[in-house]
Amino acid sequence: AFLHRMNQCAAAKVDKNVTEETVKMLFSNIEEILAVHKEFLKVVEECLHPEPNAQQEVGTCFLHFVG
Repeated sequence: AFLHRMNQCAAAKVDKNVTEETVKMLFSNIEEILAVHKEFLKVVEECLHPEPNAQQEVGTCFLHFVG
């Protein structure tokens, strides 16, 4: 929704600082970011099942994505 509104602003030239080129540059890898976030959420949810407790190591979830 936000990206759609930004594209509309750029197309309508509502703000001289919001150009189609700027929007493309800022959101060029949004699909890749979304994919990583979805995978990270899945890993965190698996880490916290069956239910959260103090003994769980959420840091392991972060280490899965390092590198």
